[in-house]
Amino acid sequence: MKRYIKSDKEYEAGGETFEGYMGATGWKGKNYDIHMDIKDIAKIIRSQFRKKFPNYKISVKISRFSGGESLTAKVWMHLSDLMPKDQFVKQASETPWNYSHGYWFGYPDANGRWQNIPAENLYNMSMEEKIEIFDRYYDYYINHYTNDEYADINYGAEPIPLLYDEPLKYVKGLIDSFNYDDSNSMVDYFNVNFYDHIYYAYAE
Repeated sequence: MKRYIKSDKEYEAGGETFEGYMGATGWKGKNYDIHMDIKDIAKIIRSQFRKKFPNYKISVKISRFSGGESLTAKVWMHLSDLMPKDQFVKQASETPWNYSHGYWFGYPDANGRWQNIPAENLYNMSMEEKIEIFDRYYDYYINHYTNDEYADINYGAEPIPLLYDEPLKYVKGLIDSFNYDDSNSMVDYFNVNFYDHIYYAYAE
């Protein structure tokens, strides 16, 4: 494996797509090097992120297993990066429901018990009921993700919108620039340099 050498070189995000296996869309990052060890990639990600966002904390870990390798990055966002509670409750309560929001909605009831209801039912409630629900929903996720739980940005898990998400975009773009993916999940074919997961929590 090519060893990581400390230097002032700054790697840039980017890459290109190509026609992949059996019609899938492949990806080749501009920094992809089959000989570069994933441990060194993690060092580069960690080092560059900390230089660009010195006020944000990041953890980058790797795992090796029989089916390949994975890289996991965790970023602690600031509570000030989140949409303020009043704005969130107003926007969520007034937004008309559609299937893009999902078929189910989960929220804590007045007694703190978790409830899952058809999303359509939520948006058929009165404005007062929706405001009460989204108010509790906001508080729940602030507490939940401040206590060392993480949302995975690869799956669009963003219970409370981030008004500032540049640190997450940066780390995602940089990780992708070292990856190669010619997989086609429709036929259970996987050919990837490494699997990646990017999580975030809220730093108090």
